[in-house]
Amino acid sequence: MDKAVSPSFNLLNQLMSAAGWHSSQNRLFEAVPHMSDELTPFDMVSTFRNLGVPTSSQRCKLNEIEADDCPALFVDTQDCMQAILDADQGNLLVCQLGDTDPRWVKASSLAGRLVRLERFQNEQNAKTRYSFSQITRPFKGLMPWLFIASFMSNLASLATPLLIMVIYDRVIPSGSVDLITSLALVALILLATDAGFRLIRYRVIAHMGRETELGLGLALFQKILALPVSQIQKASVEQQLARFRQFESLRDVFTGQILVAVLDLPFTLIFLAVLYILSPQIAFLIVALIIVFVVITCITLPIQTSRNASAAEHKAALQSYMFETAQNQQAIQRLGLIDHWTKQGEAMNRKAARATRLASQLQLVTQNLGQSLMAIAGLGAVILGTLSAMQGTMSFGALIAVLSLVWKVLTPLQALYANSAQIVSFQNSKTQSDRVLNLPEEMVRGVAQNHQKTLKGQISVSGVTHRYDSASAPVLSQVSMDIKANEFVVLGGSSNSGKTTLLNLLQGFYQPSLGSIQIDDLDLRHIAVDDLRRSVSYCLSPPELFYGTIYQNFKLAAPSLSRDDVIEALVQMDLLEEIDGFTDGLDTRLSEAFRSTLPLSTLRALGISRTIARGGSVCMLNEPFAGLDTKHRAALLRTMQDLKGSRTFIVATQDISVAQLADHYIFLQNGRVVADDLGNAGLKKFNALLNRTGAS
Repeated sequence: MDKAVSPSFNLLNQLMSAAGWHSSQNRLFEAVPHMSDELTPFDMVSTFRNLGVPTSSQRCKLNEIEADDCPALFVDTQDCMQAILDADQGNLLVCQLGDTDPRWVKASSLAGRLVRLERFQNEQNAKTRYSFSQITRPFKGLMPWLFIASFMSNLASLATPLLIMVIYDRVIPSGSVDLITSLALVALILLATDAGFRLIRYRVIAHMGRETELGLGLALFQKILALPVSQIQKASVEQQLARFRQFESLRDVFTGQILVAVLDLPFTLIFLAVLYILSPQIAFLIVALIIVFVVITCITLPIQTSRNASAAEHKAALQSYMFETAQNQQAIQRLGLIDHWTKQGEAMNRKAARATRLASQLQLVTQNLGQSLMAIAGLGAVILGTLSAMQGTMSFGALIAVLSLVWKVLTPLQALYANSAQIVSFQNSKTQSDRVLNLPEEMVRGVAQNHQKTLKGQISVSGVTHRYDSASAPVLSQVSMDIKANEFVVLGGSSNSGKTTLLNLLQGFYQPSLGSIQIDDLDLRHIAVDDLRRSVSYCLSPPELFYGTIYQNFKLAAPSLSRDDVIEALVQMDLLEEIDGFTDGLDTRLSEAFRSTLPLSTLRALGISRTIARGGSVCMLNEPFAGLDTKHRAALLRTMQDLKGSRTFIVATQDISVAQLADHYIFLQNGRVVADDLGNAGLKKFNALLNRTGAS
């Protein structure tokens, strides 16, 4: 644990324990913002949210805090934090930054913000099925106020044309300056009232949009991270990115005019009723126009939806092609495929452009048609109103009021008509988001009150058969083995023998099609994945390094590691001298461009070093010697020799040198175990099979 984080981390730990939310040190480190050297009040609240701990916030003074408000985080006006763990007759049990243990103090009148933690309850640990409706449920209390604001705004809008009618019909003929001044003042008040309620409404809608984007984005991101690997691999990276972009239409509902038009829509009936009283003919004209809008929408909307889907499909295919081009640029050039690749890209570009043009063309046509209908309605209202005024059935003031009311009726209708395709897209995105949010997740313990499992590393595989899909041949067939805790196991076999699949099953990435896997006599399916992966360190082949500094890559794998721990791990793999030679040492950023300049041996050694430093009772290495130079190879053998007996090692390799360290030898061939033995007898069988299959 870094010393800079210790005071605030202690505060966090005190609050979590007081509320009954017990968790391991690693779990708390994982929840704090990445690489934060010091937690701010915002970081603390974000940590509670990441841990799934419900909180509520209020303004108060220290001497107003009661026992029911505890435990809570108190933040004063200077952003200084302290944990309030209990209250009793004006005294508070507090833990401040720098305190090791809490202490009782007299409550003062210091004002600030109190963030109260909900106490743990067993039912809170049950998995909740999320949906878009649940994310927006907190806004239910705002909807009546939005409706009231819309009502007041539209009422002020209705009063304005009526006031104008009175001015033209009553005030101007009377010539009363005082009356004109009074009515002008009333008109200004109405306009200010309308503007005020519209401002309130826009601010509330903006708040809803921000909270929806934050809540939905976080829920979708957490869902993606919680999905089983088998579920994630069903779609490519480009398809997943395209789906995330699709969810932007959910946010656009709050940032555009759609929600405003929906809120204004019920009040168009009031405007229409007033319009009917003043001029029945114009009211019937507007009703007829509304019917025309509905008919056109029913005709064009399915076509527009189909064309939008086609354009999105072609655009996604083009983006996937561009992604593939960027990934395989060197191979394309090396194989002389530039002309072929360019022609294929041009064809896909033309198809995407044509699909986009057809969708945009229809959209422009429908929008122009809507604007034309609006113009026709305005012109028709002017003609009918003028004829009525000439016939004496309508006053001049009423004519102006009617023209104003016509636009107030048609404006929300035209907005809904113009955005009808976006409304359909919103509904489709909502359905898609609900489907994603309800996908089954891996079982995670989180911050449950139950005892955190610490696995010892005893593994039993019984009759495991695995297929990646029902139509393919089994990758593993009737595999059985027993591995004792702290045993050193070498897993041999040629390529495609099933070694990687077996390691993936032991890590819980996939569930076996048949058979069972037990760790410490617990079925793997009943072990929470955070318990499992905290106890099992797994280095893929090749290791994955993230964009970030070297130190951050280690911290990402094991948040509790200090800089001294990382340096020790680098020394074990004989990497420290190389790292010190980098411009920023441990703080050198592993960008894609920088990684491309590093030797393959250094990159692989970094990944292995990170895996070993992560700890755990089981360490699995997949082809760790592939790509290592002599120096790093010797360092890895030396490290494994030093750590032998302290954890369970499972090393999938075709390298004979590591076999000398092993206690247990297992050999796979065509997905079946053909050798499983201990000691010298196992080593002899292992060597013989390596020579026979040519795996070495």
